[in-house]
Amino acid sequence: GVAAIEFQGAGHHKNDAAARDAVKREALRRANIAFIEVFEHHSEDDIRAMVSGAIERARPVQSRGSISLAGPAPA
Repeated sequence: GVAAIEFQGAGHHKNDAAARDAVKREALRRANIAFIEVFEHHSEDDIRAMVSGAIERARPVQSRGSISLAGPAPA
C-alpha cells in the first residue's frame, strides 16, 4: 500500500490551504491512498500510531486474522 504523509506547520491555515487540502484529500481518496496529516502538536507516539493504523487498514482482510468469504488462505 501507499500513503501520503504531510506535515502541517504553523502556516497551514493561511491563504487557500483549506481549498488545496480538499482537492488533495479527494484525489488521494479516489486513488485509494491513505493520507496522514501530522500537526505540530502530534508527539512521536501519535505519529507512530497514525502510521501503524494506516498500515493495518491497508493490509488484506485475511492477513488481519479474519476469514474472507472465500475461506481461509491455503497453508
